[in-house]
Amino acid sequence: MQSDEEFEKLKTNTEAYYTSIAHIKCPALSDAMVHFTSEGFNHLKYSKKKARSKVDQAAKFRLVKKAVVLLQKTTTIQEYSDRREEIHKKRYKKLSKEWSNVGYWGFIAIISGVRLKVVVKRIDNSKFLFWSVIPVWQTKEILGYKMTDKSKGDLAED
Repeated sequence: MQSDEEFEKLKTNTEAYYTSIAHIKCPALSDAMVHFTSEGFNHLKYSKKKARSKVDQAAKFRLVKKAVVLLQKTTTIQEYSDRREEIHKKRYKKLSKEWSNVGYWGFIAIISGVRLKVVVKRIDNSKFLFWSVIPVWQTKEILGYKMTDKSKGDLAED
């Protein structure tokens, strides 16, 4: 467990790096730009308006640089889902709720020995937004034994 001081330093450094990115080109999305907005960074810290635990936040913060590498190199979309969601939008200087089509793209890879999943979000036909990075591992129980999937390969290696 890291100290509060170490956590705050990690958060500050990650936020500085994150805001320096602005946007990157993603080959899997036909070279469309994925934008790194404050909404995406806030999603690393909060889930459904509730703060994530410091352990979860720190895990996500440590993966941000690897998420950028994944998005810059991947050519394959592993997951996709879309649904109607109620979105907060500013209309005439007021915040209103509107139903919109929201798509989520998932990219999974091993970057520098770490398996991760990156989620990109798109509301209606607007720009692609970085939404989340998730450490990915898979544990199955077979005949009472826990089996952990240790995937091979590394997208970061050329």
